[in-house]
Amino acid sequence: MDGNEKKRYEKRLNELQQQLADLRKRWPAHSVKAAMVNQWEEIEEEIRSLQNILR
Repeated sequence: MDGNEKKRYEKRLNELQQQLADLRKRWPAHSVKAAMVNQWEEIEEEIRSLQNILR
């Protein structure tokens, strides 16, 4: 992996972490919609994938 590619992955990882933080702020105490759960899972999956790549 070259430096530019690593920077792109790190930038994307930062973006995803921000999205997840925003989603946590909007997370309702009750009656969570399926779309929000799916979004959470997709973000976490991509974060894990990028973290594995960057190791």
